[in-house]
Amino acid sequence: MDQARTCIKCKHTMIPQLVQKVEVDVCPNCGGLWLDKDEIRELSKKSDKDLSDLRKILQQSEKKGFKPPTTVKEPCPACSGKLSVAVLGPIFVEHCTSCDGLYLDKGEMDETIKILKMSGDKIATIVALAKTVVTSGTI
Repeated sequence: MDQARTCIKCKHTMIPQLVQKVEVDVCPNCGGLWLDKDEIRELSKKSDKDLSDLRKILQQSEKKGFKPPTTVKEPCPACSGKLSVAVLGPIFVEHCTSCDGLYLDKGEMDETIKILKMSGDKIATIVALAKTVVTSGTI
């Protein structure tokens, strides 16, 4: 297991959670979710029932009305690389240009999985989609 990661939005220590054999990092404070490369693809293969425990964990974050900042100058929590912003349908996700990790704000996991499932074979990974729609450099 890697060193503990710090949430890029609220600076709390993220907690590793094992979800159907996929380890994700969850912020217990703001409900943010860090996914290493290809973990979003693995989660998208799981059933709604398989993801219900993760949804409960994300919903139980302490700051129910937490509004993430619109800009983040923090480095990637996994590799200290540069983060960029990508637009995926109606949501903005933070994407590491070095390790291809993704940060999702509270409530964005289901929408991101839905977009990935709709893209089917046309797009190899959510990261490939994110790279094609980067809207700014460092956030």
